[in-house]
Amino acid sequence: MDIVTGIIKLFFGSKTEKDRKEIQPYVEKIKAVYPAVKALSNDALRERSADLRRQIAAFIADDERHIVEQKARLELPDTSLDEKERISKDIDTTTKRIDEKIEEVLDRILTDHPEAEFVQLQINYLDWEDERVQSRKCYETARRHGKEVVIMEPVKGGKLANLPEEAAALLRQAHPDWSPASWAVRFAASLEGVLVVLSGMSNQEQMEDNSAYMQDFQPLNAQETGLLEQAAKILSALPAIPCTACRYCVDGCPVSIPIPEYFALYNEDQLNLREGRPVDRGAYQKLAANGALASACVGCKQCEHACPQHLNVTGWLERVAKTYEGQ
Repeated sequence: MDIVTGIIKLFFGSKTEKDRKEIQPYVEKIKAVYPAVKALSNDALRERSADLRRQIAAFIADDERHIVEQKARLELPDTSLDEKERISKDIDTTTKRIDEKIEEVLDRILTDHPEAEFVQLQINYLDWEDERVQSRKCYETARRHGKEVVIMEPVKGGKLANLPEEAAALLRQAHPDWSPASWAVRFAASLEGVLVVLSGMSNQEQMEDNSAYMQDFQPLNAQETGLLEQAAKILSALPAIPCTACRYCVDGCPVSIPIPEYFALYNEDQLNLREGRPVDRGAYQKLAANGALASACVGCKQCEHACPQHLNVTGWLERVAKTYEGQ
């Protein structure tokens, strides 16, 4: 067996040698720009990062303005139903184009800046093949440039920790002792080239759960990954709001609507309705006691400008108001 292995290496080289040849061009580029980067101050490095963000914003600015204009047309009282349908399709198409442009500009930035050490991306098993988020494509772009990846939103703002029973049962049957959140983090951590998975934890139990399986981490196998693909299909079929609770929308709200909390409650109650239980109007009133009702939205759209998911926040607030306020 050792002789066969030696012959294979002689003709084809070892995996280590192949990996070294693959990344060597990037090593040479990094060595070439390193002296200039080393000479920069911390403030200059921060400004360079800010400049990259400005490049991305400028690259998609026209499309984002178009979406804002189209959403405004949706709300005009004289817009017909047929026209609203056409506008909604146009918004979806433009949103997909924005995500494709982000992938394109990421590729360009990594080509122009080989000194970048890692890329931070939103990755989870629900967004992996989502055309709007483009998680897989952005991940593959980063890895094509030999960059390690820092993952955020592995549990999608807690959404993947509270699964509908159909999806939860599917995963529980395979591993009764694995929490839904651990399945999500395991998916992210199983990807090649992942430097760290940023998982928010709000109590001791969650911290112990995460630290327990990560101490001797074993990547998911093909069968387990297949189960998550099935769970993603179940989740994608639900009429849920794809909010990650980043809270960027809250800071600019002039009437202090607790938007993420309302959206989380709405999503939870969509599961309740699916399983024959009524919506929790009492929980809605408790949330409203610490802020404004969803119907108090003034339509300024500051929330939509701030939303990294490009959600139609004002439209979803209207649906929340109809659900819980009977409007």
